[in-house]
Amino acid sequence: VSVGGTTAVDSFLVSTTGVVDIDAVGAVTVDGVSDMTLHSAGIAASDNTFLIRASNTNVGGEGILSLQSEGKLTLTGEQAAANAIHLNANATAGGIDIDAGTAGIAADTTGALSLQSALSTDLTMAANVASTQTLTIAATNAEGSNVSNIDIDADGAITVDAVGSMSLQGGAAT
Repeated sequence: VSVGGTTAVDSFLVSTTGVVDIDAVGAVTVDGVSDMTLHSAGIAASDNTFLIRASNTNVGGEGILSLQSEGKLTLTGEQAAANAIHLNANATAGGIDIDAGTAGIAADTTGALSLQSALSTDLTMAANVASTQTLTIAATNAEGSNVSNIDIDADGAITVDAVGSMSLQGGAAT
């Protein structure tokens, strides 16, 4: 099916048991005034994947959004840039809310990690389980000839409270 020029199409339906391939030399735009659904319904026992891929050979790398039929979402930014993946919710009352189940959240990097806020901030573990839980803040350097430090600064008071015993030690911990 080919629609060229300024021809208006009220509805467009393709039904096939094969493959539908849409290619364009210029941009491809899909607009909807209401809901939009792109559905990939696999019938095989293997994973069914829906990919949204953006490539730019001028800057290198791809941006890939992958949705798998088992409910997994993968967002990949392959550009060698500090903002290869950029989440932006900077409207006046905007925000980002991350909720995770019992498998938790793992954020790993081989570079620096920076979490910054302009307002009061907390790091809280609020456990409600039948075993002792620990919040650990640690710094190690496996390189051997150097160490890792923890630096705590405040231009106001530093308050440390403990219901049980508290121990601050210099030198080797015992």
